[in-house]
Amino acid sequence: MVIRPPVRPFLRKRGVRFVAVIALAAFAGAPGLLVLSATSASGVNSVHATSGTGAVSWATNHNDEVYGTSSEQPASQHQWSGYCWTFVYDAFGGAAPREPTAQAAWNYYAAKGMTHSGTPPGGTIAFWSYGSDGHAAVAVSGGMTIGTHGSSADRFATEEVAYNNRGLPYLGWVDPNATNPPPAPSKWRAWESLATGVSAGTAVSSWATGRLDVFWIGSDHHLWHKWYSNGWSQPESLGGNLTGVPSAVSWGPNRIDVFAKGNDSNQTLQHKWFNGKWQPWETLATGVSAGTGVSSWSAGRLDVFWVGNDHHLWHMWVGSRWSRPESLGGNLTGVPSAVSWGPNRIDVFAKGNDSNQTLQHKWFNGTAWQPWESLASGLSAGPGVSSWGSGRLDVFWTGSDHHLWHKWYSSGWAGPENLGGNVSGVPSAVSWGVNRIDIFAEGNDSSRTLQHKWFG
Repeated sequence: MVIRPPVRPFLRKRGVRFVAVIALAAFAGAPGLLVLSATSASGVNSVHATSGTGAVSWATNHNDEVYGTSSEQPASQHQWSGYCWTFVYDAFGGAAPREPTAQAAWNYYAAKGMTHSGTPPGGTIAFWSYGSDGHAAVAVSGGMTIGTHGSSADRFATEEVAYNNRGLPYLGWVDPNATNPPPAPSKWRAWESLATGVSAGTAVSSWATGRLDVFWIGSDHHLWHKWYSNGWSQPESLGGNLTGVPSAVSWGPNRIDVFAKGNDSNQTLQHKWFNGKWQPWETLATGVSAGTGVSSWSAGRLDVFWVGNDHHLWHMWVGSRWSRPESLGGNLTGVPSAVSWGPNRIDVFAKGNDSNQTLQHKWFNGTAWQPWESLASGLSAGPGVSSWGSGRLDVFWTGSDHHLWHKWYSSGWAGPENLGGNVSGVPSAVSWGVNRIDIFAEGNDSSRTLQHKWFG
């Protein structure tokens, strides 16, 4: 077992030299334990600070540390080169977890509900996505961060760089000294396979506790339906001539509304509903580029969304009758999702039409639509969203690693966290009550399985 963080043999700033003392010890029951310690010439341990203020001071003091080029000093002796999390760990000392990589640390904090989006305040840790290891640095002030930067060909082991100018997808920030962080979901159940033949993604609705209705489009371009009520039904075909990803919502018992893109040249918006029996398909609009999202804040109210060929979000609603489509702007791609946690509130999520594959969010607060905001990056498909009560949102998407990712809102944004799986396409989610979430997705397998995971 290696005690982390790794020890750097040399420190070449201001004439200070670190000496690594490595002791091999064999204990009864623990043979071959490798114990690492590090002391400077003055006997000061390499872990310096625990508070945010102390971490900023320590990182500032260690900014622009010259280690020389690879020809002057072997790569194995670069003080922090390749050890971004070691630098952060040294800055915060005991306040930071002893994780092997920055990504592992981010996942640790995400599971505790301690992650935030936006500009990192001074005295916190900023995180970026970078392969499987991730990247981290100490946030100092004004959005500036200090951490390892560059390659072995550069002359700096550490450098001060703006958080949005590191050339990596920004994940968010964490205050490692925060107390009483909001609890993160901890009752996720294992994935299960329910059916096969899912062509692109799923939709799900619930009209009561213990009731689930799941929909997908098959390779025959029909809408397929499977429901749960004291056990899972067999899949049934609801016909249609469809493509892309459907959406579904229930505004009350024995009512389901399903929307999908027509498999036709006009890219029509198709609607089918159940009110005790399934009604025929109807066409409501044209120009649906990929799929639909839908929400309902009360009986008789429906709000339907899709991304147009202009990459804008489009919206139609019905109260007493259907409105005309309206553009809500944005620069989007793929399939949006929507949810309402109460009257006059709608939250819409979509994938940004940008190189970072961002998670975009727009909401209606009863008075006006609010501007788009970016919450995360790395969406390969999605998102899906659910709400179990006022002020609570749970957003899901499929990452390029084919894992399901989760970000939630409860008095502030937290996550993302990795929920694993081997999935593809657009996921869907629904909550039938507090502390219950059901997620469905297409499996990343040859049978295109219907995958299910739930919390509660």
